[in-house]
Amino acid sequence: NVKYWKHPSKTNCVFVEDNDSPLISIDFWFKAGSSFEEKNKVGTAHFLEHMIFKGSNLLEPGEFDLRIETLGGFSNASTGFDDAHYYVDIPPSKLEEALALLTNLVLFPNLREKEFNLEKKVIIEEILQSQDQKDELIFNCFLESVWFDHPYAKSILGKEENINELELTDLQNFHQNHYIPKNSCIAIAGKLPKNYLEIFKNCELGVFGENLNNKKEICMDSKSIRKGKKIVFFKCIEFSRIFMAWQIPSSKNQKDLLGYEIISSILTDGRNSLLIRSLKEDKQIVESIHSGIQPGEFGSLFIIEASLKKANIKKVEKMINSHIQNFLKNSDLNDKIKKALRIVKSNYIFNLETSSQLSYFYGNHLLWGRLNPKRELSKNFKYWESTDNLKKLIKFLLQEKFTFIAQDK
Repeated sequence: NVKYWKHPSKTNCVFVEDNDSPLISIDFWFKAGSSFEEKNKVGTAHFLEHMIFKGSNLLEPGEFDLRIETLGGFSNASTGFDDAHYYVDIPPSKLEEALALLTNLVLFPNLREKEFNLEKKVIIEEILQSQDQKDELIFNCFLESVWFDHPYAKSILGKEENINELELTDLQNFHQNHYIPKNSCIAIAGKLPKNYLEIFKNCELGVFGENLNNKKEICMDSKSIRKGKKIVFFKCIEFSRIFMAWQIPSSKNQKDLLGYEIISSILTDGRNSLLIRSLKEDKQIVESIHSGIQPGEFGSLFIIEASLKKANIKKVEKMINSHIQNFLKNSDLNDKIKKALRIVKSNYIFNLETSSQLSYFYGNHLLWGRLNPKRELSKNFKYWESTDNLKKLIKFLLQEKFTFIAQDK
């Protein structure tokens, strides 16, 4: 029960009917993540997300949140490397009013100097707090190290000096250039009223304009990660970290990304997974070990991360490399692949149950031109049921990678 539709403003929409859901989720997406910032304007995208909630041409500061809560709903937003999205979960009977409030807030913000100066202090405090979070600090340093001349190497929050240099006009220009129909979509999931298309047709997106100048185009297909090894010292960290990273296809290649999710499950999903059984359960030389993908529209990473005592760094690094080199020689690899397929399938089922999960899933894919993602997901799972196909992908991990080691001073 999925319907795609284009609003008269040229904004793409997707409607996902889920009659079992008590709420409707409205999710408004934009190609307006930190990757689209100018090099000397780091932190603009996230700062703008904060400022959009400070009121619009029809809403006073704080009025949007109050009215959504009065309707029995809640709202939030998030900014990533690639995109930003604003969402509301609301009772089905309040769809029309909530849609009007959300679209007005996001499309027609009233960016005031007073609120800008006050929010700048809030953003800087958020940055300072993040620097006290050792895990976040180490991971951001890893991203800055692994990517070569790439926007994913920058912090989404920016640094204190970046925020201090931003002016209100920077946020206004970013909104004008990126919050446009061509760069946006709306996803709705839940128990849809019969007249939902009429409600959307009447929604005032018609004056939602498009700026034809100064839009940043990103071409990152030729960019690559660094190779080799880097060691960085941090003050007062209880456990050292080992990160190993391989550059894998971008989110445009959903099939291969799913394959790497399955490989990750074989390596670190459960006590009997390859790396956890060897390094944590048997040898007990790591505090924890994880793997996974960090997907992106302009490049993705396959990452293995181990947390461990400093004395075990060389031993753990050697053992991980040995397991990767001998991955294809596992006698029970076919059984491990089948088990991993079941686990990853189950994860997708559980993560597509609520209206907000569905609107996120369909909205994000629609924004980047991927239609019917659930159908494509089923096809991709079918492809990876062939163990020979997955073994070809595993061979990629035998190629050169980047290793990042964080340890206490």
